[in-house]
Amino acid sequence: MPTIASTLLYGGSTRFTAYSPLDETPFLSDIMERMVNDNLSLDYVKQLLHNLQRDFQMLPSPIQVCLFLNIYFFVLWTFLPQFMMDNSSSSLKNMHSKRFWSSLLSNFSHQSLLHLLSNMSFLLTLGKPVCVELGNTVFIYTVLLSSFVCGYAPMIYEGLMVRLNPNSKRHQTRVNRMHIGFSGINMALAYLYMLLKPNEMFVLGNSDPMPFRTVFSVILWSDLAGLIIDNLLFSTGISHIGHLSGLLSGMGVRRVLCFTKWGNKLINWRCRAKICRPRDLF
Repeated sequence: MPTIASTLLYGGSTRFTAYSPLDETPFLSDIMERMVNDNLSLDYVKQLLHNLQRDFQMLPSPIQVCLFLNIYFFVLWTFLPQFMMDNSSSSLKNMHSKRFWSSLLSNFSHQSLLHLLSNMSFLLTLGKPVCVELGNTVFIYTVLLSSFVCGYAPMIYEGLMVRLNPNSKRHQTRVNRMHIGFSGINMALAYLYMLLKPNEMFVLGNSDPMPFRTVFSVILWSDLAGLIIDNLLFSTGISHIGHLSGLLSGMGVRRVLCFTKWGNKLINWRCRAKICRPRDLF
């Protein structure tokens, strides 16, 4: 059984590597490692494409759509970077220009192949089990809600920082700061995965196996610390506010599933018992 899972990379820089014995997409982590070590061959790329085609057909349809959109947007970013920057990135500049759709589409945008592969590896490792257990409707609802929250929350936050620090040159550069990537949505999926499988064993870097709830705590505290560093010291180049917005989206999905009759109809009792505390259930 393969032991390699997602390598979580943000903005092209390695943050940490997580391994799971249940990972079904080892080729994504393998290609990222080969890219870093400059060890890609033509035969390997051919085998990779064959594996992608084979595994793509076995994925739930919402996962397929997410993969297609992210890859399609990446191709557009490669050949039309300025057009995509104006129409598919979350920034105060775009908001001031009333290109409101750009914040929604920013969730499917990636400028580098490494960034794309890391987020898609995360999607396949954690998003697929969430989609299978909670169903396509809940998965689609999670992606749509997260796209909205993760697209606009960073702009509200950036605008607030500029107003609070009007004389700071560093904060004035926030007007041109760009937020892109699927990691905010992945954070929402990771939260739901943590509720469904909190004791699923992962390996964080070279550490001993640990339950995913611990891995999730590391991600959460890293983003909280990064947000403080980003405001007080220097820019980390990571959209920590986007990740935390994704967490809020996941919490919102859980609240709908646990506190509304409509949400209760979307999932079975077994899943509801996992993600809701007993007092939350009808």
